[in-house]
Amino acid sequence: MELLCLKALHSQFKTKIKKLERELAKVERDLLDHPEIQEAILPLHNAGGSRTVNGVCVELRRTHHWDQEMLTDICDRIERPHWPHFIKEVTTLKVDNREWMKWAAANLDAADMFTPAYGLSVSQPKVKEVKEDEDD
Repeated sequence: MELLCLKALHSQFKTKIKKLERELAKVERDLLDHPEIQEAILPLHNAGGSRTVNGVCVELRRTHHWDQEMLTDICDRIERPHWPHFIKEVTTLKVDNREWMKWAAANLDAADMFTPAYGLSVSQPKVKEVKEDEDD
């Protein structure tokens, strides 16, 4: 199949998908506004969970948030060996790659110790965008 034809098909399918996504979103909003569904999800507003009504399963996902500053203040008042078992301290080191590249170029000998810790992975190729009106 010719490239121009593939580009045109790609554009057509993208347009159809966007239209279908809009229509699906409207139907989902209408479902959620339906009185039977509203009645079923009312008890879920405090704790989350899911309910099925006449084959329609709706869910309210829960996400727990902990104020990190407040937790740190609380844990500072408790000796580390006596922390409750549900508290875990996690430390993550992040590297600003642009700054790393500048620093490594200026400090070649010192950079050698960091290079074994660096890795790079590349995803599988995918079509990011197809512009209809451009001829290469």
